[in-house]
Amino acid sequence: MSQTKYTRMLECVLCGKVADLKCQRCSEKYCSVVCQRRDWQRHKYVCMPMPPLVKAHHGSCESIAKLSQFPVQSDAGVAAATVPTNSEMPAAASASKPPVTEELSTLWRDKMVPDKTDFFECCVTSMDTYDGSIWVVDVAQSVRLERLTENMARCINRNKHYSFDELTVDQLVGVCKDNKIHRGRVLSLCTETQRVELLLIDSGFVAMVNVVDIYPPVPRMAAYKAFAFRVHLPTNTGVQINKKLTLRLLGERSPDGVYPAQLKPTMTIPLNLPVQMLAINPEVTVVHVFEHTANEPKVALLQIDVMKNLNADLNASLKDKPDEPIPEGPYVAARTAHGYRRAFLLGFIEKPKLTYLVYEMDEGRINMTTEVRRIPSELCGHPLRVFSVNVIDKNGIDKLQEPGIKLQIKFKFDNEKDQEKLRMCSAILLTSDGAEIAVRANTFQGPIKDLGLKYWRSPIEDGAIVYITKVIGYNQICINLWLIKQYEGIFKQLEMKCKPCGEVAVGSIVLVTCPKLGYFRGEITGVKNNRSTVLNIDTGVNFDVDNNQLRIACPFIANLPVHLTYCKLKTISDMPAAAILENCEALRILNVLSLLEENMRVEYDEDRAYVDLISHTVEPNSLVTRILPLLFKPSTEEAPKQALPPSVCTPSPEKHKDRLQKPLEVPEPDSVSSLPPLPPSPPRSPYPLASPEVRNMSLMRLDDLSENNIERYFFDDLPKNLVPLGNQSNVLVLNVAGLSETGNIMACSFANEMVAENFQVVLDLVRSHGSCSHKGLPGYVPGVGEMCIAVYSGDGSWYRGVCREVYKNTARIYYCDYGNIEEVPFDGLKPISSDMLHAVHATKCFIKGFDKGKNFKLVEQYLEANDKMACFVEEGSEPNSRIITWPMLHKILSAEVQ
Repeated sequence: MSQTKYTRMLECVLCGKVADLKCQRCSEKYCSVVCQRRDWQRHKYVCMPMPPLVKAHHGSCESIAKLSQFPVQSDAGVAAATVPTNSEMPAAASASKPPVTEELSTLWRDKMVPDKTDFFECCVTSMDTYDGSIWVVDVAQSVRLERLTENMARCINRNKHYSFDELTVDQLVGVCKDNKIHRGRVLSLCTETQRVELLLIDSGFVAMVNVVDIYPPVPRMAAYKAFAFRVHLPTNTGVQINKKLTLRLLGERSPDGVYPAQLKPTMTIPLNLPVQMLAINPEVTVVHVFEHTANEPKVALLQIDVMKNLNADLNASLKDKPDEPIPEGPYVAARTAHGYRRAFLLGFIEKPKLTYLVYEMDEGRINMTTEVRRIPSELCGHPLRVFSVNVIDKNGIDKLQEPGIKLQIKFKFDNEKDQEKLRMCSAILLTSDGAEIAVRANTFQGPIKDLGLKYWRSPIEDGAIVYITKVIGYNQICINLWLIKQYEGIFKQLEMKCKPCGEVAVGSIVLVTCPKLGYFRGEITGVKNNRSTVLNIDTGVNFDVDNNQLRIACPFIANLPVHLTYCKLKTISDMPAAAILENCEALRILNVLSLLEENMRVEYDEDRAYVDLISHTVEPNSLVTRILPLLFKPSTEEAPKQALPPSVCTPSPEKHKDRLQKPLEVPEPDSVSSLPPLPPSPPRSPYPLASPEVRNMSLMRLDDLSENNIERYFFDDLPKNLVPLGNQSNVLVLNVAGLSETGNIMACSFANEMVAENFQVVLDLVRSHGSCSHKGLPGYVPGVGEMCIAVYSGDGSWYRGVCREVYKNTARIYYCDYGNIEEVPFDGLKPISSDMLHAVHATKCFIKGFDKGKNFKLVEQYLEANDKMACFVEEGSEPNSRIITWPMLHKILSAEVQ
């Protein structure tokens, strides 16, 4: 028999002390009659009635004396107990003698932490809201924790509890909560309410308990380490109590008792319905209700209310990460106007610039973007926040369209065993007023065909910039977003990805590639004699097209949102048709505006039933107010015939139609800090562009421009005078903001003083033209990649800029002479003239030896005070960039130079 096994035969079955007494009937070992009485509730099923205790004989005293020289472990994590020698044993056991109180072990103050090198599975038991840490228990220790809980329930004497005066802070106690005995540590005592604040050391839960529920601990309670310990994750997104996680500890415990930890990386997005989350937090929000025809299902997108910090965590995680290769697979982090979003990749085009069509899985939106990155592994394991529902009730879809509706979802499971793998399930939506809507919930990954719809209909928001695509009558028109004018360039690039149509079927979505009509997408409404009638779904105009000019729409085209809206003009629609002249002047004006594709701002009424269009000029005018008196005036001119569809190409002139979609390869720093004009010195010699005559000619030329005849220039066509390569190059620093995070600066170098003076003249000309408030062009919107002049919010001055992206009412402008980037309203933009097309000198320069672990704030502060540097310049890794080696770098980092 082993030493440990023999020693356990000598232990009291209740408290673990050395037992020299035994039950007379069954020989169960006890150290005293007190332990026998405490164990009677269990023992009575074996021995009945309670027998007296007799002397236990353990064999030779010499054997016991030898065993007492070695510590004995009763279990892993249990304190070592020493077997007393025969000389220490009492001669006889007295039933009336009280047990000797021993000092408790201090092991309960330690944590039962798993190996720090491997991942382990744990269960979340509690969450601290003040610092974001969570309490977890290793799943491998769960059986031991249950066994300890059962033993404590049997050992604790519930007839004896502490009095308030006997308790002290930081002492171990037994506490009864939820009909279970837990180990607790006293945190504070409230003398007014006679209540005690306790930390349950095996769960991390903090509770206020009455004194009558607190009991003295038994020695076995102190002999186990605390099962729960605190960890801190980079993000708590999706973490809930009782959820199982796979973690790894990253270091030692902090002074506050918290271990840094990381989630096990996962590279796939769980595509199941978030059933467990919705069981705890059933609140959902309506994201989008799709318009549908009589033959299409009634579908809506719902978003769960939990994990609201997911987008913030994604942007914070990608902020400091370097650029990575474009990820393979359907899961990407796409950069949108609202920041980075987790998304499914639906399609892409390579030219003129790599552009992606993505579905934002947590927002329920379709977007086009030019930048995608890999989703950080710690954010891959979270479920989709948006899922689709097919409304079964007849009037349920109208209920979902009510503004501000509050919903809760309750699933109806067909099979209780497969709840964690559900991608489709019946459910009930409960409204705040008690109504129930029967739905069928589905996982949705972006393709519109998965919803049973033809195309993604997206309504136009109030205040958006639109243009008239088709005039139906004096009171009804079709409008669409002005950005749709750029779709033709996209469709040209997608022609090779669209297969030729074999059999043409009515209702199919196709791409039309007609030399005369251009490129557009449409729906086939009729087929006859090898020709098809195609409805342009972006303009609302029908065309008769040869079947050889039709192609099957690829996923990019099929999932591109459709914004075309049929609308009625307010006030005018209430007038009887009999009172309106058939060939009135108002109808002619509407046709002219449609032919010119004039940009206007849309305004809806409260019910979105009627609209008015506001001219995009210095003095906005209402379209309804403009044409209302013309309804009763006959037209003196023939209305223009709209032989071709409203153009979906880029703005005039025609020779620049294709260039608006050219890729924009410009160095883009992360900072937008203001900088003084460069160079600071005024010109020393006259320059032809600086003459008053030339300046006046430039301003007069722009005075005569309109939206349809402006001359557009593009950044790619400008010469780039980059910082020259060489060993000893003198560089002038333009922008250092964000250097400590990105490791790059904006700098320039002039060949001689004359070049610098000429460049200063161009900057003066830009500011002079921009400061003339009456020289603006109402309604001017630059195209992507187009040069313009923009007012910088930092100092209110005008500078040359490049349009990077166009939004609803603003454009993202890159100030190419300084490196700043910001969004500028349309009224802060003006077209650029040919006199301002000077070469670009600003160059993106990466500092060799950059390390985020070093204090590059010192370098940033030094360059802000000293804008000149002599360095070695070599070719950069990005287009139009440089890598500079600066000898002064190590001295500044070591704080030798101030």
